[in-house]
Amino acid sequence: MPSDVYKKYYFLMETKKGEQNNYYIKFKINQNIYFMKHFRTFFALIFLTIIFSTMESRAQSKKNSFLIVKYQEGVYFNSFAFINQTPSLLKNQLIIGSIVANSIRSWSKSDSLFFKESDGVKKSKAKDNIWGFYENGDLYITHNGSPYKVNTIGMISLFNETFTMIKAPNAPVALDQTKESKLYFSDLSNGQIYEYSVESLKQFLKFKDETIYNQFMSYKSNKKRREMMYHCIELYNDTHPLFS
Repeated sequence: MPSDVYKKYYFLMETKKGEQNNYYIKFKINQNIYFMKHFRTFFALIFLTIIFSTMESRAQSKKNSFLIVKYQEGVYFNSFAFINQTPSLLKNQLIIGSIVANSIRSWSKSDSLFFKESDGVKKSKAKDNIWGFYENGDLYITHNGSPYKVNTIGMISLFNETFTMIKAPNAPVALDQTKESKLYFSDLSNGQIYEYSVESLKQFLKFKDETIYNQFMSYKSNKKRREMMYHCIELYNDTHPLFS
């Protein structure tokens, strides 16, 4: 009888141990699942943190690279002067009437462009002989006697020429005026201005950069080339920086 009781007791104890072992195993499995689940979350957070930090670092680096380039305010007689950052005229040299101009832009719009040389001698300059000027963070390029704000500054710079179209079929009294605009790009290496068109960019790249030219020509249709014009201009500006 005691042996039966002992066996029963032994059986119960082993069963209990088994249940404890099963519970422990389940606990460890759940613990591992919990750990793996949260480890993946933790790893994902670390990964995203690294990615965002890298992006922020690159953005800051790009921002700093723009801050390094501080263009000199002034009037430039040619594009070489702008690339070399040697203004041909400073703001305090510009004259409207008998007083110093309060801005370069207002001076550029005056009928006669007067200025004082360093020795104080008063002189004038034809509008077509002014390549452009830089003021308040904006570059202006002269085209057809008028300055136009540059939208993209680089070895290839883009600007919009705006002009007024007058339609007067048979009326000397009523005139129909509309504003028109035309996009141009300028090669700052020589100051040449081109119409913003597929053909113009194709001819430009053909003689300036064979690699980008071949990429541009790899687009089979003119429509696709038109879409990729700005991208190729960006590539050119990255490859041919204004300041080396």
